[in-house]
Amino acid sequence: MLERTSSPQVRWIYDTDVTQDTLMLTMTCIAVNGTTGILHAIKKSAPSVKRVVITSSFAAIIDPAKPSNYVYSEVNENSRTLTAHNFTCQS
Repeated sequence: MLERTSSPQVRWIYDTDVTQDTLMLTMTCIAVNGTTGILHAIKKSAPSVKRVVITSSFAAIIDPAKPSNYVYSEVNENSRTLTAHNFTCQS
């Protein structure tokens, strides 16, 4: 069994040279690269693995533009995706 339990968390305070969107997308790339790295390692080192469970958190769908009483469901997707921003993660 292998478990990857964390992703980077940063509290945005001050940095005039970096926008909040750029920071969020960069942190997302760190998480994406970490997850895909684990999947590649499993494929290479443990080819007998038949199933992988990937979980997420509320942070994956939260949208600060929505009202505080908005009810989220499985149909929600974060509008700040890598694709929507034409942003590519470098591995």
